[in-house]
Amino acid sequence: MKGRKPVNMKKVIIDNIIYESVTDASRNLSVCPATVIFRIKSKSNNFKSYNYVE
Repeated sequence: MKGRKPVNMKKVIIDNIIYESVTDASRNLSVCPATVIFRIKSKSNNFKSYNYVE
């Protein structure tokens, strides 16, 4: 299984940059993956640029 991507992985778009996954986005932004997920699910106006790619 090493090297394979998980089947439940979702793409994320943050500031018009598309990332392969929440983990990839968190590594590039230097934050915890839970922080990225919180910002995606947040109803706040502060994080409107954080979304899943449909």
